[in-house]
Amino acid sequence: MRHNQWMEVTIGRRIAAQALLAVDAGAWAADWLRQTFESAAVLQMERRLATSLTLGVLRRRAWLDYQIQTQLQGGRRRLSKLDPPVLNALRLGTYQLGWLDRMPRAAVIDQAVESVKLARLRSAAALVNAVLRRMEGTRLAQPPVTSPSLDDPSWRAWLSHPEWLLEQWRNRWGEASAIRIASWNLQAPAEIICDPTGQSKLGESGAWVSGARRLSPKEARTFQNSSVVWLQDEASQFIALLPGYDDDRAGAAWVEACAAPGGKAAVCALRHPHRMVIGLEKNISRAHTMRLRYPIANLQVVVADALEPWPLRFSPSRILLDAPCSGTGTLGRNPDLKWRLRPEDPARMARLEHDLLIQALRSAGPLARVVYSVCSLEAMEGEDLIRNVLSMFPVWRMVDSRMILAQLLNRRAIHHQPKDLVLDSGIRILPGPGTGDGFFAAVLEAGTQ
Repeated sequence: MRHNQWMEVTIGRRIAAQALLAVDAGAWAADWLRQTFESAAVLQMERRLATSLTLGVLRRRAWLDYQIQTQLQGGRRRLSKLDPPVLNALRLGTYQLGWLDRMPRAAVIDQAVESVKLARLRSAAALVNAVLRRMEGTRLAQPPVTSPSLDDPSWRAWLSHPEWLLEQWRNRWGEASAIRIASWNLQAPAEIICDPTGQSKLGESGAWVSGARRLSPKEARTFQNSSVVWLQDEASQFIALLPGYDDDRAGAAWVEACAAPGGKAAVCALRHPHRMVIGLEKNISRAHTMRLRYPIANLQVVVADALEPWPLRFSPSRILLDAPCSGTGTLGRNPDLKWRLRPEDPARMARLEHDLLIQALRSAGPLARVVYSVCSLEAMEGEDLIRNVLSMFPVWRMVDSRMILAQLLNRRAIHHQPKDLVLDSGIRILPGPGTGDGFFAAVLEAGTQ
């Protein structure tokens, strides 16, 4: 066996292999990586490598498996027969060969072989070596040469999403849009800072939400969150504009139900400094973290379950319910989620969202405004749910979305309307380069009987 500088497996690659095993066991990739980096002295270069490898493999896992399966004894040996460390070594190696070019190809293969030896699976070393060497000349990072079609197995593999979800999107948005959304989710999202008070000198202009700025790769590597400037998806920042879209009338304090991790409540508090914002969060640990993360004078965090009667001495004039959901609008940011979703999950979450929205409407004051939002692309969690709830509460109506956008444009709270922002039965934001994550939102206002 030849000896060279690459034989020892790098720290970043070891962490990525451990992260993928942890995800298989039920961990969330971003949380696991953050906790690992906090508990050990890991160089920034190795952190970036570990994060890039872990999230890259999760984003493209079906395509990597498709390529590996093709090379396994002519496709006769099944992936399910491989030990998890061996399969993940092959996935990591295949991803590196296709998408990362800083390490020589021979070194990538050597690292994959050494990693299975470290896992005490020395007998699999020859298989890993052979499979990855057969990848030579394969168009790993290029889509299939056939025309894009969800009926083509190679295209379904390339798009790397659960097949039931692709079919659901095709039925809802059409095949071209389903392919476009899934393709967008294969890319790492841009790093966007939220700067409601305009204190940061970082980032480029060109964002569609006022106060949102896009960090350069160099800025993103060194950026540190603070209580007034932090990383937050641009569409998420937009949702926080909706409770005060008209910068309006005086009223009681505002409430964000299901408030953690707290970015939207913080935007509301900083954009409306003369109004108290109450964040309700039932998880004690998440509530504590939110208090530490956003020490803002007019933001108060209360431990409470938003499904139960709210422990408040007033009826809020504005409520933001950013409800727990299936998260299908955030699969580019949270690629491990798509491999955990099941076909029944959107309906299961819709039942919870329905109950949360009813409690919010019952808790609101007279002539109040309730903003309902979810980072889901599924109609049963968005448009269908709103129609159902409004049929039960005739005193409430949905505010015209075009009027809301006009008000926000007039106040320069947003700079333009992205093409992937659809105004029909609410506000539907499709994920893409001009918007950010996918969301649905509806602004509801109470009248008189």
